[in-house]
Amino acid sequence: MELAPSAVAACLAAPPNEAGKPEYPFVAYKAGTPGRVLVELHFTGADLRPEVTVLTRDGDSSFEDAVREHVRRLRVPCLPAGQQARLRQEYVFQADGRPVFWGPAMDTADAGRATMLRCMKHLSGKPSPDYPRELLRQGLQGRVLALMRFVNDDQAPQVKVLTPRSSRALGTLIEEWAQGYRLPCHTGVSINTTVVFKFRIEGEAYGFKPLSLLEFAARAKNLKTEGLQFDTRNMGCPFDVKVHYHQPFLANWVGVQGVADVRRQPLVDWLTRAELDLSPRQADAVFADIADVHVPCADFAIPPETAK
Repeated sequence: MELAPSAVAACLAAPPNEAGKPEYPFVAYKAGTPGRVLVELHFTGADLRPEVTVLTRDGDSSFEDAVREHVRRLRVPCLPAGQQARLRQEYVFQADGRPVFWGPAMDTADAGRATMLRCMKHLSGKPSPDYPRELLRQGLQGRVLALMRFVNDDQAPQVKVLTPRSSRALGTLIEEWAQGYRLPCHTGVSINTTVVFKFRIEGEAYGFKPLSLLEFAARAKNLKTEGLQFDTRNMGCPFDVKVHYHQPFLANWVGVQGVADVRRQPLVDWLTRAELDLSPRQADAVFADIADVHVPCADFAIPPETAK
C-alpha cells in the first residue's frame, strides 16, 4: 500500500508562455559560488500566485531573489475551490556550466495522509482476498494495481483497477474486493492510495531481476527517441533506484534510495517515462512489479536514433 503522489504537487506549473528556470545570479556565477534554496509555497487558489517562505538558504540573498522570481509564476490549476495547499520545493545552483536543478514539489499534507492510511481495513477482516480455485487451476497469475480514493470515513473508496489483458479475471475480483475497504480515521481532504495485489502460484516467481541502469535503459522505448545522456558522476553516485513499473497505463513511480539529491531529478524523470519494449508475456510478468536499478558512476552519452 502506497500513498499516491499528490495531485496538487503534480499539477504545479507555470503558464506555458512564462515557463523557464531560475536565472543564476551573475555575480555568484562568475565567482563560482554555489547556492541552495528550500522554499514553501502556500497556494490559496488555483489561479493565484503563492505566498513564499524561505525555509533554508545556502549562499547569499541573490539566490533567494532568483527563486522568488521563478516561483511567483507558479500556479496549481487543479486546486479545488475553497482548498489550500502548501508545497515545498528545493533549488540547487552549481556554477560549473550545469543547469539549475529543482526536484519535484512535496505536498506538506502527505505526511498526515500517510498516517491516516495506516488505519485502512477491510470489512471482511481479511488482509487479502482468497485466490479463486478455478483461476488457480488455470494457472492464472498476475499483479493487479488498484487505485483508490477515500473521501470520508464510512464509504467505500472510488476504485480504478489496472491489469494486463491476461489478468483481467483477477482485476474483476479486486474491483469487487476493494469495495470492502474503509478508512475509519479519515478526516479532511480526500486521500488517494494504490495497492498492488499479487497472485502467485506457490513455488513460482515472475517479475524483474536486479538491473543496472544500462540494462534497464537498453529495453526502454524512450532510449530511441531521447537517448540516455546523463553524467551520474555529478549526481552523488553510485546510488540505487526503485522503479515501480506501471507502463503502459501510468507513468512509473521512481524512488531514490538514500539521501535525496535534486541533481538526480532529470534521470528520475527519464525513468518515470520509460516504457520497456517487451513481448506481451514479458510485459504482463513485470507489470506493477518493482525494478531495483543500480546507477553506477559513469557518463552515459547515448544519442537518440533521430540524432544519428
